[in-house]
Amino acid sequence: MVSLFLTEIAKDYNRGIEAVEFKVLEKGMMGKVVASKLRDAYRLFIDKEKMKCVPQIMFVLYHEIAHIELFHLGYKFYLRDAILQEAREKEADHWALNKLGIIDTAGKPTKSDMACHECLIENSPMCLKYKK
Repeated sequence: MVSLFLTEIAKDYNRGIEAVEFKVLEKGMMGKVVASKLRDAYRLFIDKEKMKCVPQIMFVLYHEIAHIELFHLGYKFYLRDAILQEAREKEADHWALNKLGIIDTAGKPTKSDMACHECLIENSPMCLKYKK
């Protein structure tokens, strides 16, 4: 199912993003970017069944946008490159947390979002902020 709301947010960062869709993904995967052969069009997928709260949906959205904006899907290097994968995932996390305002310019969690930061980074089994 395509989310028009999330698609419009994503297009503000990259007009090549065609759609953001909710779709069941393989185990351990919360989000995914699929690029066209020419890397000029993208579809983002979010597994809504694995999400615990709206901030987590937004974090996954921004994390996937980060892979596009930080050129993690370029011709020369691929996300599957084992040596670079962990660094790219951390870089995408940092970009997403920054865009959401959960970390400050120094990369430290803001006091009001400490629980969200911990939940998003550690992928807590429940929402730590609202205890759901």
